[in-house]
Amino acid sequence: MIRMTTWPKPNSRLDCATADWNAQHFSVEARGATTALARSLVAAGCPDQPWEAYTPSGVRGLYGKNLFAWSQRMLAEDDRNGLRFVRYREHPMIALQREQNSPDA
Repeated sequence: MIRMTTWPKPNSRLDCATADWNAQHFSVEARGATTALARSLVAAGCPDQPWEAYTPSGVRGLYGKNLFAWSQRMLAEDDRNGLRFVRYREHPMIALQREQNSPDA
């Protein structure tokens, strides 16, 4: 079971999320920080497993059975539907930077 701690970043629209796995500490600041943290954990090789997100005071908020599935979600917002979780799409600039920094480039 992955235990995340999450809280809103003061004076910002971002959230913060942290977790420890395999003697490593992971920390993310993002909109929908738990999904971004799940992507970081999966990229580091964390096996698929249940996860839970708690506030710093210990109140459980979000939770799920499948870390891999949660890593494939992101928080989106528009005028018609408001905030919702949708399938993750990597920003095109991130993919371009990855290509430029690859050893084959």
